[in-house]
Amino acid sequence: MEPLAIHRAPGQLELVRALINTKNIEADGEEWQTSEDLRAWLVAHELLRGDHPLREADLSRMQQFREALRSLLRANNGHPLAAGSTAALQDLIGTATLQVVFEETGDARLEPAAGGVDGVIGRIMGVIVAAMHEGTWPRLKACFNDGCQWAFYDISKNRSGRWCATTICGNRLKARAYRARRRSE
Repeated sequence: MEPLAIHRAPGQLELVRALINTKNIEADGEEWQTSEDLRAWLVAHELLRGDHPLREADLSRMQQFREALRSLLRANNGHPLAAGSTAALQDLIGTATLQVVFEETGDARLEPAAGGVDGVIGRIMGVIVAAMHEGTWPRLKACFNDGCQWAFYDISKNRSGRWCATTICGNRLKARAYRARRRSE
């Protein structure tokens, strides 16, 4: 369940936020239990045709991809980048070849050259590269609360948002810190 104060990310970056939030760490909930669950999610988000078959290996790969991306979002929020996360991403995107596609306006975008899960990973990486170029990427963060890690878009003026919802995770962590200080006095 999504906290009430979550702000949607702009444009296609919302797709990355939604992908990360298919696993609810706090509730130990996994939206993608089977490859059929994954296929339904990908079809609903217009990333895959409804008749495209998926294997259990595709499910595992997408879950690994999601968690490697979550590590990047945690780094956007001041946590150290998890060891091996960029290497894992490099490995996962290895077959997701991207190509430059020019639009009639002369603008260019990255599009996957492959289909299936490779194409999905390629498309999401294209969104991420565009967000990095536009400057919106650093605002997509994972909640600073280790027990939550919900992806949220930081709309604060100075990009200082740390929690998915200050009234939930922020208050919990502040209360814990206060109690710890009182015990040490």
